[in-house]
Amino acid sequence: MDCAKQPIWTRFKSPRTTHEGGADIKYGRFLDELGWEFNQEGRRRQDLIRFGVWTTKSWLSHSATNDINKNLYPIPRAELDKNGKLKQNPGY
Repeated sequence: MDCAKQPIWTRFKSPRTTHEGGADIKYGRFLDELGWEFNQEGRRRQDLIRFGVWTTKSWLSHSATNDINKNLYPIPRAELDKNGKLKQNPGY
């Protein structure tokens, strides 16, 4: 087979999925479809949090931390300085 016609994961000897798999994700196929449909929309993290996968699964350069505090972003320092009643989100 011509190198240009081979799937990229075959050429670089890379697996198509992580070792963890996704069979245990409820509505996992739907989550996959959301990823394909909205791949350039900037909402993947939000969907992964909604499906409970963000902190429990690994992929590419993302490692599972099991730290639910990472479901929230940190509040920017400038905003904390403006409002003394704000408290930083846990874990930051």
